[in-house]
Amino acid sequence: MNLCSSCDASAQCIPESLGFRCVCNSGFQGSGRTCEDIDECSASGSPCHRFASCYNVRGSFSCYCKQGYTGDGFSCDAIPRPDSGDGTLIYARGMAIMKMPLNSQRPGSKIMFRSGQTIVGLGYDCRDEFMYWTDVSGRTISRANIDGSGAQVIVGRGLSSPEGVAVDWLSRNIYWTDSGYDRIEVANLDGGNRRVLFNTDLANPRAIVADPIGGMLYWTDWNRDGPRIERSHLDGGNRTVLVDTNIELPNGLSLDYTSSQICWADAGTKKIECINMNGDPLTRFTVFPSSNYPFSIASFGFKLYWSDWDTKSIQSISKTGGTESTNVKLPRGGNGRVFGIAAISTCPSATNACSSNNGGCSSLCLPIPGGQRRCACPSTLEGNEVPCV
Repeated sequence: MNLCSSCDASAQCIPESLGFRCVCNSGFQGSGRTCEDIDECSASGSPCHRFASCYNVRGSFSCYCKQGYTGDGFSCDAIPRPDSGDGTLIYARGMAIMKMPLNSQRPGSKIMFRSGQTIVGLGYDCRDEFMYWTDVSGRTISRANIDGSGAQVIVGRGLSSPEGVAVDWLSRNIYWTDSGYDRIEVANLDGGNRRVLFNTDLANPRAIVADPIGGMLYWTDWNRDGPRIERSHLDGGNRTVLVDTNIELPNGLSLDYTSSQICWADAGTKKIECINMNGDPLTRFTVFPSSNYPFSIASFGFKLYWSDWDTKSIQSISKTGGTESTNVKLPRGGNGRVFGIAAISTCPSATNACSSNNGGCSSLCLPIPGGQRRCACPSTLEGNEVPCV
């Protein structure tokens, strides 16, 4: 009888003085008599580069650089090419919203001005080309066409200090934070069917971003006693902390589909950092270590852009990181600190459970991971649900 036949097919039979020993091959684990494949890609900390995707194969794994990057998967660099020619930033300065083309000799311009307002957060609907903004002086949320025409207040009551604003362009919803009432709310893009998602365990919620493709919501809370970045499903379910260590004043937040990361600007640590969307601490990466007082952040192409209160400027850097940032030349107009910024670009090609016929819902259709959705009714400002059909 061949004793080694008792070893697993994925093991080696090693002779010893009194017999033999079964040892699983590399890429497998077990007693040697039974061996199971190790899924290197699901283990904490992918062996691949942060700009690469990991694919498990039996006994091993493969790494492939993501679109827009080149390399062997263990090292990936951005493919040298200019950002898309149509790329544009909009940013808030004082009472004005400014528009600035990227990688172009064309000058930027002022596209909207309203006396008495203080614009903090900016969002963009890439489908209908509307911009949305919060006004902490007027305690309102407004929208207008991207050229500044057709401006209208869509939420004009029940706000204290509206700051961050995010647009779900697929489900046709808008999300915002209120650091005065310590709430996070959602409504349709016209401000209808308003619903409170969270009104507990919030101290100073500020930036907010929505991922309608993945069904997730992310926000910052610069509570000085416990600063953190949190996430939940877009319906408010499965609320969890994404980052709560080595963080002080997380102001800005940006979702980067190119690298599958969440990036933030911290006015306390002075850093620009990123982490993958599931919050794996081993993927956390410092993009820029020494900003002044970063406030808002946006992602476009292969660069991150952030506004800085101290220098009253917008800085940029490659997403691969570095120790020197570039000062973006701003057009004349507006004055004072630069607050919210947002990137203007085409919508990613995608659908979700709410993108067609409002998902069959009568009021709010809120997407959740797995291609699912939840139909929800509006609520009172105290969070009590109002019955709907």
